[in-house]
Amino acid sequence: MRHWPYLVLIALLAGSVAQAAPNEPPLLPPPMAQPQDLSIFRGRSIEVPLRAQGRTPGQLKFLIRSRPSKGRLGEIRTTGPKSGVITYTHESADDGPDSFTFAVQAMDSPVSAAAAISIAVLEEPPALSVVHSIDFGRVLLGETSEQQVVLRNSGGGMLTGRMDVS
Repeated sequence: MRHWPYLVLIALLAGSVAQAAPNEPPLLPPPMAQPQDLSIFRGRSIEVPLRAQGRTPGQLKFLIRSRPSKGRLGEIRTTGPKSGVITYTHESADDGPDSFTFAVQAMDSPVSAAAAISIAVLEEPPALSVVHSIDFGRVLLGETSEQQVVLRNSGGGMLTGRMDVS
């Protein structure tokens, strides 16, 4: 029983630590930035929603952590306590994916881990259009009539095809 004074001292210290804890507000974990996968046609712009999760009072601050390599970002606009939006504009001749990362921070909290926004850059599909209509008028049996047809690809990519007339 020679150790009982030490046990009493440890019990008293543990009680004082337990009593001190309720005086301090509990620390909330930082909010979590939410990753997303989006797609866009080459050379276009898209509004990218920025979102976060977590129990945080007040307005969140959105921070860009890494920039895209094939496009540019506009200014971040706040749309709600845990949401914002930023415009991404594709500016490269390259197809293929692009990405950037963002983080969020609540007042009096550390910055969250970065979340990736992945953007698939797609070629716009081709779209055939006829520049103007053609009127052959009245053509009698055995006669021929010629008109020029102007076709245009008003979409993207390469339009290929074959036209057969009887």
